[in-house]
Amino acid sequence: MTESLYDQYQGLGVLETVCVAFFDLVDSTHLKKQMGQLKGVDLALKHNQVAAEVCQRFNGRIIKHIGDSIMVVFKIPLEGILASIEFIQAIHMNQYPFRTKVGLVHGIAKKVDINGLDYLGNTVDRSARLTSQSLPNQILTDETTMDMIKPFLMDFNQLISRFVGMRELKGIGGIPVYELSLESIGFVEEEAIVPEVQFSASNGVTGVISKKAQKAASRVRIELPPLAGQTPVTCEVKDKILGKMLEQWTLKKEDLENIAIGYQNISHTFEKAYDLNIARLAFSGTFARGSMIKPLEPVDLITVMTPPSDQYRDVEETARGLAHVLSQGYPNSITINNNNCIIISLQGIDFLITPVLAVINGGQGQFMVPKGDFWVAANPAIPEQWMEQAVKRNGPTFLPFIRLLKMWQRINCTVLKSFHLELLTDFIASQIKLEISFESIYQWFRYAYNYYGKIKKPYILDPSKSNTYIDEYIFASSPVFKIFSTNITNAFNTAIQGVTYYRSGKKEKSMAKWKELFGEYWLA
Repeated sequence: MTESLYDQYQGLGVLETVCVAFFDLVDSTHLKKQMGQLKGVDLALKHNQVAAEVCQRFNGRIIKHIGDSIMVVFKIPLEGILASIEFIQAIHMNQYPFRTKVGLVHGIAKKVDINGLDYLGNTVDRSARLTSQSLPNQILTDETTMDMIKPFLMDFNQLISRFVGMRELKGIGGIPVYELSLESIGFVEEEAIVPEVQFSASNGVTGVISKKAQKAASRVRIELPPLAGQTPVTCEVKDKILGKMLEQWTLKKEDLENIAIGYQNISHTFEKAYDLNIARLAFSGTFARGSMIKPLEPVDLITVMTPPSDQYRDVEETARGLAHVLSQGYPNSITINNNNCIIISLQGIDFLITPVLAVINGGQGQFMVPKGDFWVAANPAIPEQWMEQAVKRNGPTFLPFIRLLKMWQRINCTVLKSFHLELLTDFIASQIKLEISFESIYQWFRYAYNYYGKIKKPYILDPSKSNTYIDEYIFASSPVFKIFSTNITNAFNTAIQGVTYYRSGKKEKSMAKWKELFGEYWLA
């Protein structure tokens, strides 16, 4: 006979809803080596004693001491948060020669009595795993706990909180993680400089030195666009100085990590916007096409939404809705530009978010993108798909060569659009072999100058829009055409002089001309 639900429930034992917190002494092994075992143990006891005293003021129950850490339970998570913050504040104010790591989670735990009161279960495990991921003097909690205490944060205007990303917890999986702190102390940064106390041979305090905090571990991995991840310059480089330039301008692993974290934070914020029917947040633009260089320009994202046909909003209202959702987590960091795209700054990087609708029109599915105040049919993914084919078609030097040209565009030809530059380079690559060499740079400018000198109308088809040309904007405006023509003419003349000096072995004069092309970032 199948057990009843009540019998199964009874089999779980005594369950309680509690907030479980761990306070873990940082670098205990190092301290014991530096101070000696006895002094190190005394410091660990001091850490646990101060933590216990603070927690007890907030109705915390000390469950057990686990070496250099203690486990405490609170009836409500607000008490646990306040106790944790006050403990870290005490460390700062009293200049205690130790630091702590804190993780706390509110949930259901199994109450047991094995040589004393204890708690077991997922809530305890989550709290312990969060503690292991915390940086020195950092308090981490999960989303469930954060949602419970968020309404009370308004009553404590000196408290601050932020979403720090998805973290992979061993045996648990990926969960959203939040940090809490005092405004006067601030958040703990991954590359923060933290104090480390130095001791004399007699274990007296002699001073404080700076030390880098370790990076947070086990972030949930974000799959970046395949072309964006091709950061190393692996193709053949004919002129080594160009290889050095590429290494300098190409995005590094740290840049990709910061972009991934920013994307993750935005994506997680949008997951809660159920009324906006967001299906996916995706990379777009030069980052997705692998042509972005340093210093970083805004990273393009598209927010694909699938609203029911009777719930379409106009472009401006849609942009305002997205901005409102983001402002709940990141106030004072959001703006909307004239194209109804949202700009948000995270991790020191600007993200440009374009709203996109996925709709059914006449029985056919299609994407709609903003054009001014109106929705127009267009597939925003086509430029990235085109670039993947262009890289296959032109070989491994294609993307690095475009990255070289991007610096010229940024310094000397800002009127030229990035996708236009990429399509033009593909067109020229169909005529000549492009290598990472000064000769190829000269040849590119020669072909570009001749084409636009002879052909007085748009001629490069835009793969993302049928029956349109990517260079129409050049010819549609006389001032724009004049600026572009002047820029391309000046660049060609400079390239002629640069390659002439290069061929005759006049290195310094040649380098001066290439510096004119690529501007202040030339080997900066």
